[in-house]
Amino acid sequence: MKLFIIGFLSGIIGGMGIGGGTILIPSLTIFANIEQHMAQSVNLLSFIPTATIALLYHLKQKNVVLNIILNYR
Repeated sequence: MKLFIIGFLSGIIGGMGIGGGTILIPSLTIFANIEQHMAQSVNLLSFIPTATIALLYHLKQKNVVLNIILNYR
């Protein structure tokens, strides 16, 4: 139940624009007794779907200039 509450609260905080890892990493280390490097890896893994969806959204809205990205040297 602790992990569910920690995940839920960090998801809400992350959805408001503040980094969810700000809550997630200390909460996992303090309340769930998980080692820091494991908590950081959980944070990075939880960021992948969020970043993918954000990238797809910005590509759909044409907020990304692909020529700059593809021609960068």
